[in-house]
Amino acid sequence: RNAAIINADSMQVYRDIPIVSAAPSEDERAAHPHRLYLEWDGADACSAADWAVEHIPEPLIAQLAEGGRIVAVFSQKGQGVVRVGYKTDGQMSWRFACNAFAPVLNGFVTERSFAL
Repeated sequence: RNAAIINADSMQVYRDIPIVSAAPSEDERAAHPHRLYLEWDGADACSAADWAVEHIPEPLIAQLAEGGRIVAVFSQKGQGVVRVGYKTDGQMSWRFACNAFAPVLNGFVTERSFAL
């Protein structure tokens, strides 16, 4: 299967400590695309709280293979909710995973509009 592996480990984002954090090896990263691994300098603070979204953009969902899954931290009324999305018959369904706290990422804010 084609897949991208997205890191959710708080230590594996730091490039300074690949062995201590058990980050995937170069061979493992070459087998499948890996995202958010070994990207931050250890001197810079990184938090999953930096990665919340209000919605998943349609172009991103369109890239998800049939039967594929995606996990996201959604910002809802100032609180974070982690959901797992499943793509079945071209439609997304979302299941609750856990609660979290995270501010909304730039580019993932839902435009506000007036509705009756």
